[in-house]
Amino acid sequence: MQCRPSNRIGPAQDAGLKLGDVIVGFDYKTVSNIDDLYRLLEEKSIGNSIELNILRKGVLKVLDIIPRQLN
Repeated sequence: MQCRPSNRIGPAQDAGLKLGDVIVGFDYKTVSNIDDLYRLLEEKSIGNSIELNILRKGVLKVLDIIPRQLN
């Protein structure tokens, strides 16, 4: 799932995601589409740390993030 531009700073940007990053994993589970990501996010409690696997310019990176409520 590729990150798209937004006109405001939000949780994704705060977590370190950048335009063009591709989310491929979430706490050791594969993310193939937006539905996978939403389902996995719903299973986690807000405020608990998770590991997000992304591809940035073809390089696999791991971000430790803490999901928070979108205002």
